This record gives sequence, C-alpha cells and structure tokens, in this order.
Amino acid sequence: YGDPKFGAVSTAAASEVTPQAPAAPAGEIEVTVPDYEVSSQNGTDYVSFPAGHTLLVEGEPEIPFHVARFDYPAETRVQAVTLVDRAGLSTTTGLNLPITTMAADCALVTRAEASTTDDWLPEETYTWRVIDNPDGTTTLEITIFAFEYQPLTTAVRFYNSYTFDIATAPSPITQSWTH
Repeated sequence: YGDPKFGAVSTAAASEVTPQAPAAPAGEIEVTVPDYEVSSQNGTDYVSFPAGHTLLVEGEPEIPFHVARFDYPAETRVQAVTLVDRAGLSTTTGLNLPITTMAADCALVTRAEASTTDDWLPEETYTWRVIDNPDGTTTLEITIFAFEYQPLTTAVRFYNSYTFDIATAPSPITQSWTH
C-alpha cells in the first residue's frame, strides 16, 4: 500500500504519526479514598478530603466527597459504571457538621433548625458522568460519597475502598485529521 513513487508506509511510521491515547481502565477498577480530615472551630466540625469537594444542599450538613477521574481514548465510550464492592468501614460519632445556608445575610442555622431526618446523608453512594474532551478523548468522572452522616445521632460511616465495574464499548465515531 502507499504511493509506488515513495514506497509503502511501515506500521511503525504510522503509529508515530498517530499517537495513541493512554490505556484506560476496563472491567473492574479500585479506588482508594484518602482519609478525611476534621478541623474544629467554635463547636463546629469541618470535614474534608485532601483535594476534595463539599456537597452543599440548603438546610443539610456540609458533606465532603471524593472525585476519581479516568481518561479514555477516542475509540472507547463508557457505557455504565456499577459499584461492585466497598470496604474499609470506619465509624465515629459526635461530629457537629455545619449546615448549608444560601441566605444572603449568612445567618447561622442552629442544629434544631437543620435537617431532622434519621436517614444517612447523602442518599447516593456514588454518581458518574463522562466528559467529552476537545481532542475526542473522554474522561470518566466518578463522584464517591465515602463520608456518610446521620444528622440526628451525629454518627459517621466512612468507606475508604471502592471497586467499580466499568462497561465500555467501541465508539461509533472516531475523528480522523489529515493535513
């Protein structure tokens, strides 16, 4: 194949011209959530993960969460993410988490005004989404709610180890750029 005038293009040369995206996880993947950190100020306990985020829902306690990201090449699409197992449970009680308020005057909400549910918060264990990148690759983002809180009892459950099954399929659309 190729132009007889120039000869055939070797497969080595072709792979140098078209760089491959890094291998992405397929099948089961393990995610380890770093331990949470607590800092206290004026009787309120602020909980966070290193490089973590905080779930803010009006009238609910501020709950930290962890995000894991995985890159996939343009030829692969993530179809489903299923939690297979979570482990490494540790528990504690007595944390007084701040309550989220979106009021302009930032008036403090007392524990009595806060959520009085006996359910564990947040209700979800994890969520996921796929982000389309400009170069045609995708990034799988798994939001893990490893820190669970029960407002009435101030009980905490924390799982630091998660196993997910990632179902992928070949992408029906691939970009081909020629110059």
